[in-house]
Amino acid sequence: MALYDAQSALDALPEPPEGAPAPAPASLDGQMQWRELCTSIARAADEEKAMLLEELSSVRAELERETATQTHVDREAQEAEINLNRERAAAEHWRAQHERETEAHDSVQV
Repeated sequence: MALYDAQSALDALPEPPEGAPAPAPASLDGQMQWRELCTSIARAADEEKAMLLEELSSVRAELERETATQTHVDREAQEAEINLNRERAAAEHWRAQHERETEAHDSVQV
């Protein structure tokens, strides 16, 4: 895209006014060198843009992988917390049951 834009900008350079002396051959060489330089800069910018877009794509893919991993870890942590709470409730139930039976047993023995 930038290469095309640079080339069309170069093509749009105004022509020398009519009646102006023809440019000297050295001037034509300088103009061609200038055009080649501009084209070279535009190509380099396009290549750099392509590399940056590729790197951006890679970073996005890595971010998506990390997000998916984090979601999975969060889900596992939530399930572990649910199981922990369930086990605590069961342990509390059996502790209370044990205390009631111990009290009942102690009151019968007295």
